[in-house]
Amino acid sequence: MPPMKKVIVSLSSRSIAARECFIGVFSYVNKGHDWEIRIISSPHEITPEGIAAARRDGVSGILTGIDHDTPGFRAIVESGIPTVLINAPPNWNPDPSIPVALLHNDEMAVGRLGAGFLRKAGRFRSYAFVPTDEKTFWSTYRKRGFRTELAAHGLRPTSFDSRKMSLEEWIAALPKPSAIMAVNDQTAIHVIEICTKLKLKVPDQVAVMGVDNDEMYCVNSRPTLSSIHPNHVELGRCAAERLDRMMRKPMRLRTTYIPPIGVIERESTRKIPPAAHLIQSALDFIRRNFRSGITVKDVVKHIGASDRLVRLRFKEVFGRSVRDTLLDIRLEAAKEALRNSDEPVS
Repeated sequence: MPPMKKVIVSLSSRSIAARECFIGVFSYVNKGHDWEIRIISSPHEITPEGIAAARRDGVSGILTGIDHDTPGFRAIVESGIPTVLINAPPNWNPDPSIPVALLHNDEMAVGRLGAGFLRKAGRFRSYAFVPTDEKTFWSTYRKRGFRTELAAHGLRPTSFDSRKMSLEEWIAALPKPSAIMAVNDQTAIHVIEICTKLKLKVPDQVAVMGVDNDEMYCVNSRPTLSSIHPNHVELGRCAAERLDRMMRKPMRLRTTYIPPIGVIERESTRKIPPAAHLIQSALDFIRRNFRSGITVKDVVKHIGASDRLVRLRFKEVFGRSVRDTLLDIRLEAAKEALRNSDEPVS
């Protein structure tokens, strides 16, 4: 029996993106692959000394999202250990002899997807993008995709620049109604907070969209936040598959771009009729809590309306009962688990 392959996996666990990447990595490894994984929770902990020790210890491969301008990055590249780099700068062009594979979210596609969705969501007088303060390639490419998609339809979006004015001043000055795409969910939440402070209604005066679909932010925001869902799980799975191939035969692999899954629409881009506000609140509550044994009575209590009114509005707006909706959501989750889980049917 061949020995276990020693593999270093180093992705920052602070973000939903990295956590979903881990899920993808382990979904691949757990299907019978002989890996002994050493997790380094922060890529910043990777040092030249640590890479030298990894070589002596017989490490077979490295999978990481380490920053390219660090000593650890240079040590990895010079080590000769087969390596998969997630979201390294697109313009970095390693020597062909280095056994490395580069994987990226397709950030241009993320920007185009957001722009296309907002363009079709309503009639807006302005379209705008909020990037990161520091210049990152993923922010730059998302903004570029956003602008490219809108320009193809004769629209000229604007982009926030913190060197010129505050975000509050910039949002206040946008022609309304306005559609804003933020570079990630945290930034989008900040945009919503500023709109609340300025007494601007979301989505009636300002539609807001984030990126990452981090439910901790999106579902608990008020209003709930629409967000683009990148396929971080597939990014991690694909990275593990590439590394496995390189550990068997060290080589340089072509750069791979992973497209986003789609837009998860919530209240921040959706103009909801008055009766539907109650239904949307009920649906968000069901989706957050359906695994915990909630009943129709729990849904009614969460809404704070009478049992009769909730049942009437569900029939009026949604065309079905609260009980049927709860059951449908549970069945969909069960079908998804059967398709994508290794757990027994029971």
